[in-house]
Amino acid sequence: MRVSSYSYVVIAAIAGGAVAQDTTTESSCPKQFYNQDALLFNSTNIASLADCTKLNYACRTTAAPFYEMRRYDSTTGPAPNNCTEFLRNVFVQKGVNGSLSIPGVVTISQAAFRGQWSINRLSDNPTPEYPLNVTDLELPDLVNITTSGGSGIFAIEYADKIKSVKVPKLEQASKINFNLSGVSPPAISLSFPSLRRVNSIFLIGNIDAVDLPALDYMRQINITSIGNLDCVGLAAQVVSSTPTYGIRNNDSVICFSKKSNITTYNMSQPKKTGIGRKLGVSGALVVLGFVGCLGFAL
Repeated sequence: MRVSSYSYVVIAAIAGGAVAQDTTTESSCPKQFYNQDALLFNSTNIASLADCTKLNYACRTTAAPFYEMRRYDSTTGPAPNNCTEFLRNVFVQKGVNGSLSIPGVVTISQAAFRGQWSINRLSDNPTPEYPLNVTDLELPDLVNITTSGGSGIFAIEYADKIKSVKVPKLEQASKINFNLSGVSPPAISLSFPSLRRVNSIFLIGNIDAVDLPALDYMRQINITSIGNLDCVGLAAQVVSSTPTYGIRNNDSVICFSKKSNITTYNMSQPKKTGIGRKLGVSGALVVLGFVGCLGFAL
């Protein structure tokens, strides 16, 4: 589906989470299945459109449009053979400003919250760029951003007004990619209190803090901040959750800020009883050619 170059866009491919009751009907939700079914959010329809994510399967029928949306989950039982998991694209209207909270969404396949970038920025007549007008973003019930049927990406880009992102229940994602840079972006502290597994994290902006207290596994983190982020302290917190690639792959943790810079990797050997921060790992920190040992017994 083609999106106007003057639109502010939030895209999220959503598979509905399990719920005890289902009051949503197919007729109340968009039906453009073959055009990447779109849910267009504004400040008044968040509850009703989030409810549409319960209809998480497209099932073939004999009458036009030859499919219908149905809900199958732990409370209804498995989907029949003529149904396939269906992932929706979610957009936010241009007029959405300030705080945006989308409750009721538990599992999604990808989410991209973006302002509008210039399509032909290198030409003589580039289209205007419009950053996202959202200042505070909250997904209070989100638990899993899965690669099942999607990319597993959680992205926020062209969003230099964002000063708060809250995902208190998020446990798993494939990638987290936030570009919050701009002319004068506000300072932000990012916390992922429940995040256990993520392949990679890439962050750019005026970042003062990044907290990942529950992290068990992460391949790579790369941060560029103009803020007061303690890169050395962050590296000590997360390096033992990265794989032991060895010195040839010494970029598992890269962090640059006006307070400190660090490039490091995990040289620890896992204990025979298992791996992970909760089981205790002895780590070695390699920083810009200098080797220092750190013990992690968390």
